[in-house]
Amino acid sequence: MNIIGIGTDIVSKNRIKVFNVKNKFLNKDELNLLKTFKKDNKLNFISGRWASKESIIKSFDKSITFSQISILKYKSGKPKVLIDGIERKDILLSISHEKDFTVAFSMLVKV
Repeated sequence: MNIIGIGTDIVSKNRIKVFNVKNKFLNKDELNLLKTFKKDNKLNFISGRWASKESIIKSFDKSITFSQISILKYKSGKPKVLIDGIERKDILLSISHEKDFTVAFSMLVKV
């Protein structure tokens, strides 16, 4: 496996809460997925999507936008990355949550 690019991002959950950004960067499928979470887990979901999209953007050499990226999930719970609606198996993603912060790490690999 050849690594083409890496990206990481950390976000304060308080920042996400203050700006109420969910409707500004989550797409329809992500908003539908958000509805399936209990109230206590919604902030983790939203902050995870923010950090994930930032990390993916950082892993690319070309320009890519939040609106092009969808972070859904497999039945196992593992993050599923789509760009422009196409599943990307060449993007590996990890999302972690702590009390006040969420971090995401992504790798763009040659498969």
